[in-house]
Amino acid sequence: MKRRLWVSEGWLEDYQFNIINKTESCLKCTKPLSRSFLMLDIEIFFEKNSNYSFKVGGDCIIMEFIYKCSNEEAIGVKTSNNLTNTHNVLYSPAYHRKFRLPEGDIADMMTIILSKNLYFKLIPKNSNLHSEFSNKIRKGEACCLFDTHIAFTPSIQAVLKDIEKCSYEGELKRLYLENKIQELLLLHLELYQHYNLNPKGSTMDKEDLEKLMEAKKILDDNFINAPTLKELSRMTYLNEFKLKNEFKAHFGTSVKQYIIGLRMKYALELIKEGELSITEIAHLSGYNGLVQFSTAFKRYYGVPPTRI
Repeated sequence: MKRRLWVSEGWLEDYQFNIINKTESCLKCTKPLSRSFLMLDIEIFFEKNSNYSFKVGGDCIIMEFIYKCSNEEAIGVKTSNNLTNTHNVLYSPAYHRKFRLPEGDIADMMTIILSKNLYFKLIPKNSNLHSEFSNKIRKGEACCLFDTHIAFTPSIQAVLKDIEKCSYEGELKRLYLENKIQELLLLHLELYQHYNLNPKGSTMDKEDLEKLMEAKKILDDNFINAPTLKELSRMTYLNEFKLKNEFKAHFGTSVKQYIIGLRMKYALELIKEGELSITEIAHLSGYNGLVQFSTAFKRYYGVPPTRI
């Protein structure tokens, strides 16, 4: 099946469609749509080996957040085969994305498509934060902010969750989403600056990069009882020194701080639910005592957990 999606000039609206036929078991797409951006939160499941594609008419900036996708390609932009929990910012004068998905596999992603006017409104054309990327956009050359899709950071994951949980309606929702889009762009540009200062962070060979991504996945799945750096090195067969330095270069944070970030965001969600005591939350978040947890929480958020 093919579907064309165009950047709308209409007002903000939401709708969802589900399609079932011989080649697709379920297709879900929720689209907050405004005059200058298109947001796609997509989950696709196929009964058989199938293709899915969409096009965008006219040049645009695309922010891709791939939670899970086995195999895909882009026409007019660079892409990568390892796309689980990764993201990138792309520009294309004629965006055409194809997905080749195996039987029974799920593709889960969020794509935010911006008009050039909105992009340069949020990030000025002459900003030094993105001069090379900006110049290529103005020349109409298809390009990517990063050479390949890079892994999610806790900060980016937090903003994506904020977008998913947005409860505003109408004009308030449009303003809220535009602010969140700008926040995501700034986080991307922060990482971009970090990569420029640490060029070796993007020159790992394919085998070591896969090991680094596996290390991140292990931490994502086991941050409560996270392995030590030495244990993580043994689990991924990646030299401990290289693991430590390349993790910081690629993800903008140390292994230790990455674990703390995951624990703090998990703890904050538990606090917001309001069903457990702070002591119980401290234990569930991987801390042995309330004092240790409270100190870490205040250092991370600037306020003690009892203030939330």
